[in-house]
Amino acid sequence: MVHLKHVATTLALFMISFTAMCQDSLKLESELSIEIRGQHVLKALSPAPTECFNCGTRTVSDNPMHHFAIFSGLNYTGTLHEKHSFEIGLYAEERSFSGGNNTMTNLVFFPKMLISSWDTFTVSGKKMRYNAKAGDFWDEDFYDIIRFYNIDFHGLQAEIGTQKTKLQFSVIGDLSQNIGFALHELYKFAFIHKTAKFKHVSSISVNELFDAPRGNHPDPRDVNIAHYSSMRLKNQSTVKGQIEIRNNSSNSGSLAAAIQYKTERNRLSMTHGIRYFQADFNQGYRSFFPRYRAGNSYVGSQLYPLKNYYRPQNQWALYTNFQNADLLGYEFTLNWDKQLYKKLRFLSEVDFNLIYNLNNDDIRIYPLYNVGFQIDFVKRFSMFLTTTNKHQNLDTFFQTAYASKNPLLSYGFRMNLEEIKLRTVFVR
Repeated sequence: MVHLKHVATTLALFMISFTAMCQDSLKLESELSIEIRGQHVLKALSPAPTECFNCGTRTVSDNPMHHFAIFSGLNYTGTLHEKHSFEIGLYAEERSFSGGNNTMTNLVFFPKMLISSWDTFTVSGKKMRYNAKAGDFWDEDFYDIIRFYNIDFHGLQAEIGTQKTKLQFSVIGDLSQNIGFALHELYKFAFIHKTAKFKHVSSISVNELFDAPRGNHPDPRDVNIAHYSSMRLKNQSTVKGQIEIRNNSSNSGSLAAAIQYKTERNRLSMTHGIRYFQADFNQGYRSFFPRYRAGNSYVGSQLYPLKNYYRPQNQWALYTNFQNADLLGYEFTLNWDKQLYKKLRFLSEVDFNLIYNLNNDDIRIYPLYNVGFQIDFVKRFSMFLTTTNKHQNLDTFFQTAYASKNPLLSYGFRMNLEEIKLRTVFVR
């Protein structure tokens, strides 16, 4: 009995001390993610110039994918008191194995930093919540399928409201530097209403367009009015739609519209999209300032990260490249892999875009594919052998790909470890 008393007393004292410590300290939960990916498109097996579909250079230029480009990313996410988090990432690239692994012109390092916070409070008996985040937004869902999608940007976003209805304010930093949009700053004010099935976003965007000093824009500032809606269907599908009007003193009421259908099931993902742009909507939004290569280097004044090579080709810059034209675009993507035998899978990636110039009856196509076989050694580590016509394009003002007319052999690997939980600690 004496020993039991001692044990009970010790436990009680420990619990009291632990509770006091928790009250005076912050709970820190930590999480890691690691991604490594490499690919080699064997251009050396086809030494003749490789022609490409609708590219300004007429042939595919030399790029990192022809030299076994590899990147790795290590991301740490820390969460304080379950409400305030910060993400710190470091990405490293070996953009070519030509010249040896310590050739400094082939090595790239860059960070990712994002901080976010949320909390709840009560106003007149009604529960409210705020969310805020700032830093590096990578491939962010910006409630936009006309202008800001499939891109990275530096920005800030804050919202306040109830679970269903919110007011949101966003800022996007200079997109005339890392993408040739001739857009120096965007301020977006949005009203958001969400239900379990629907999402509606009405917004007003102020676009600051000064570009040495104004570039090809008719005015130094635009005000865009937009409405975006999405609907979730029962078969794991989503339909999105958007309409947007560009307004300024020189051009009032130019229109853009888009609709997109996406379905995902059984390791199959498929997207159909249609977009329409009146000529004045895109006027001036093309700038050739960004440079993704300098001489023989694969890095210029800006970096085209290897990770972005694996995104869909469709983005607003694909349309702004056609100035003074009414445009109709069609997008189709398919990602599918099917188990053939144990760890052997069939891999199919298709990314097809068509742009129809309504003014001169001209059609441009951009057919990309990567088809072959994949071996899953373990759940999150695989290697593949494919034929592909996709090549990294460092020669234009946005981050895109060449579509070669003939296929080339390609091999590569990928390891992706996500949400690795680390030990929870209490920081005083």
